[in-house]
Amino acid sequence: MAFPSQVSRAQADLLRNARLLLKTIALQGGIFLPDALTLWLAFQAIGQTQIPWVVFVSFAIASMVATIGPIPDVWVARRELSRG
Repeated sequence: MAFPSQVSRAQADLLRNARLLLKTIALQGGIFLPDALTLWLAFQAIGQTQIPWVVFVSFAIASMVATIGPIPDVWVARRELSRG
């Protein structure tokens, strides 16, 4: 089953569920905050003073890029395989 059809069949009421969204944000924060703190502490350890929110934002953006980055490779591989 194709991904777009799965998204279109998703329950729209889940997107309007404030409790679920808050829980999701809290869980994501529980992942990003300690990792960003580790990065900030690494900067401190080598004598580089950074503003904590800048470290957090840069870590979050880097994580998004790392997550999205491999996707085009999959598309290219599928196209090449379909050519035979």
